[in-house]
Amino acid sequence: MTEVINNNLAVNNPINNPVRRSPSILSNNGNNRRKKWTINAADGLNSDIMDEERNKFRVYEYLCHVGEAKEWMERMLKKELAPISEFETQLQYGVTLAELARLFSEESVKKIFENEKLQFRHSDNINYFFDALRNIKFPEIFYFETTDCYEKKNTPKVIYCLHALRGYGKAVRDLVGKLEFTDKEVQAQMESLKENNINLPTFNNLENKLQEELKKSDDTSSINFEKKDDDSELDEFGI
Repeated sequence: MTEVINNNLAVNNPINNPVRRSPSILSNNGNNRRKKWTINAADGLNSDIMDEERNKFRVYEYLCHVGEAKEWMERMLKKELAPISEFETQLQYGVTLAELARLFSEESVKKIFENEKLQFRHSDNINYFFDALRNIKFPEIFYFETTDCYEKKNTPKVIYCLHALRGYGKAVRDLVGKLEFTDKEVQAQMESLKENNINLPTFNNLENKLQEELKKSDDTSSINFEKKDDDSELDEFGI
């Protein structure tokens, strides 16, 4: 029996089969109903309403990109992570980032600090992630600041970095137009971005930008995603 988990992912197994396409678009009526978002271009809408529609769609796209990063990390780490609505908070602790870093630069990660209460020592986990990125000569243009993650000052930068990092591997799964979110979820994300004065990065040209940055580098020999155990095929950075 198919289980529907939070933030739109219908799965039998959340790791091996993380996405199923919804057969139809849900009604726009009701703040608690999930739906795929499109720009409403109906005749008679004034410019302010159209701007609002575009902003909502950009936020919807961003939430889909959060889902893409979450799904990719689940595949890499072979475990289920927090729902999309809680994923940004989970990243604050840096634990999943440090675990991911161990896959491609094990020597960069010391003891991962874990505690249910967010503490300053969790920033060490994030710094391990940075050490791993430097070790593989990951382009600095895609880095974020520690406070962007630990204090959630600009979590979209963290998501953008993860998207660039996974660009080293196989083609990524596009979830825009497949994931569904409620009005409340989209509105809450919009308010958070506005409150923190955050501009969303542009994801649609990320692959080209990554390739351009890699061409500038004289040394990519340290990029080596090895197998970590007999059951984990990590000879390519992606599954």
